Formats: sequence, structure tokens, C-alpha cells
Amino acid sequence: MAEEKHIYESFLASDIPENYISRCKNYGFHVREDLTKVNRLRAGVVRNWHEQSFLCREQYSRIMEISGIKTKKEEVFPVLETLPAYSFVLWARFKLKQPYFSRDDEELYLVHNPVLKDKAFKVPVIRGSGWKGNIASVLKDIVGEKENKRTAIESYFRLLGAGSEYIKALEEELTRMYKDEEINGEKVKSHLFSFLLFELGIRIEKDLLDRIKNLESEEDLEEIIYTALGMIGEEEEKTWGWMREWGTRRGRAIFYPTFFDSITLEVINPHHRRRRAGRGPVFYEAVPAGSEGILQIAYVPFTGVFKRDEEVKKEVEEDLRLLLEALERLAERGLGAKTRWGWGTFAFYPGEKCCFIKGGEEKELEFSDRSLNGWEIIEGGGRQEK
Repeated sequence: MAEEKHIYESFLASDIPENYISRCKNYGFHVREDLTKVNRLRAGVVRNWHEQSFLCREQYSRIMEISGIKTKKEEVFPVLETLPAYSFVLWARFKLKQPYFSRDDEELYLVHNPVLKDKAFKVPVIRGSGWKGNIASVLKDIVGEKENKRTAIESYFRLLGAGSEYIKALEEELTRMYKDEEINGEKVKSHLFSFLLFELGIRIEKDLLDRIKNLESEEDLEEIIYTALGMIGEEEEKTWGWMREWGTRRGRAIFYPTFFDSITLEVINPHHRRRRAGRGPVFYEAVPAGSEGILQIAYVPFTGVFKRDEEVKKEVEEDLRLLLEALERLAERGLGAKTRWGWGTFAFYPGEKCCFIKGGEEKELEFSDRSLNGWEIIEGGGRQEK
């Protein structure tokens, strides 16, 4: 320690500029000051880079046209002309209340957290799969709130389809059961538990969990599913026919991507939980609050080709009501990442959210009200002139 002190005193006594000695004495302070300047400069460069190099409005319009997204609601009806009867298209214009962020997989980029962009046009985007995943999450919450879950679950699978690993595994075991083949009881229990909990989002109480553990026969399996779905008392409905409709299949809903024409840089400064000191700024490339986007979803009831018109119309109305309820909840919950910060929330413009429905050959669909959750219902395009 004495030797180190001697070296330090000799260093101070040498012929060194005073400003350098001052910086050495206050090394930690100056390092933090320099880092702050660097970060400010970096943020300024990034902001200026985005202002100068972001794609022009013409390119944004081109990708909207290529993707088949309509910029005006009057342009939606021609889309229905080539679709089968009772198809509908949801079209709405919305405004972000908070920034939207979903991380891109770009490896080399100016900031560590780039926003998700289209690969070709580099325009910020919410992919169709992103809409589908977020809506599926909300629908699971809605299913969990229903006392009789069967109707909501049927709409869930009609809208989004069924093809997850849980459904495929359970479907395989049930197929063996139908053929009176030998099945693995432990696999059935595991797949059933995963299906109810992860795929449908149903809350598993201890009593239901014990019944799954003690499952021994086909009758036990039926009773467990009916109990989980709130179907107690529906003896005439207890058949495996409707269960088979939950097999692997494609959903009726088609989700279009949503593009944005603006981008910004958000900065957060996480603090140490114990010392309460900032750890340094973290930059997020995001779509700014106030940006506008267009939601477009097409619904094609192709699985109802061999069903009666009345049955198809009932399914369409059930699916539409559930989908609109999910969209309203999603607007409050938020899209993308960092929703716990309030990011990704949005609001639909009044008068700019419509549902265009194509009627059947004989007559139009007849809804009890012309507005569902504030969405305008516009019917037409059904009868073909010969």
C-alpha cells in the first residue's frame, strides 16, 4: 500500500498538465460524463438516420397494394365477389395509443432492439401470424370465462383452426380408442391435460386433476371433457361426433398484415433494484404513438359446404360475435412486446370499423342488430344475376 501511495505522489509531482491530473482524480465522474455524451450523440445520429433514410409514402402504398389491403372501406366489397356465401371481411382503421414494438431478427443493425419490418420493403409490420396469435390468446381468456364452454371452443377452432402438437397427440390417441385398439393410458392423461390447459386455457381445479389421474375408461374420458367444458346436463349432446370436428384442420379466418409508415426511437433507463442507480439507456426502435394502421380479416366458411344454410348462418354469427369481442379486448390489452408497460394499445376510429358480409343465393343474413360492439354490419353481394 505504501509503495502504491509513493507512486501516486510521484505521479502528481511530475510535469503533467493540471487538467489531466484533475481528470484522473475524478476518473469515474468523467467516464460517466463521456458515456452520456456518446449516448446522446448516438441517439441523435439514430434519430437523424431514421428521418433521412426511412421509406417514402409511395413505397408504403405499394406494399399495401401488393398485400391486398384496402385503404378505403368502399373498396372492400369487390373482395367478397369471389368468396362463397356467408363470407365476411372485417375492415377497420385504428390509431396506436402507445408505441408498438415487436423485435426483429436482424442480426446486424444500428440498435440492439430493431422493430419488426417487412423483409423486402423494410416497413414496420404486424404480421398476420402476429394478429392470429394475439387474438388466440384473448380467445382463450374468453373461453375460460364461459360457463358452457362448448360453443366458444367450437367458434375458436372454426376461426383459428386446430393443428397444435397437443391436439394432434390427443387426436391420435382418440383415433385408436375409436378403433378399439390398445392405448397408452399415461399418454392419454398427459395429452388431455396439455390440451385442456395449454390449448384451451381452461383452469384445472384439483378435483378435475384428480379425475384425470384416475382416468381408466372411455366413459371417464368423456365425463372429464364434459365437466371441463361445462356441459353437465346435456345428455343428448354427449356424442363423440362433434369432438371429432376438433381434429387437425385449417381455420376459416385469414389475417392480413398491418403496415405502418412511421418509426421512432424509444429510450428506457433501467435502475438497479437495490442501489436505485441507472444501468444505462436501452434503445428500442418502435412505431410511435399516434401512428395509424389498417386491420383486415377475411372469413371464408369453406368447412360449411355440406351443411344446411341455417346451420352455416348460425355458425357465422357466433364466430363473428366472438371475434369482435376478442378484438375489442385486444385493443385494451395491447399488441406485440412490452405490453406490461402499456405499449401496443390502440383504438379503432368510430365509423371506420365495418363488417362486410356476403349473403346467400336465396336471401341475406339477418342479424338481430345492425351494430355489434360498435362495428357496422353491411350486408350484400349475395344473389347472382343471370
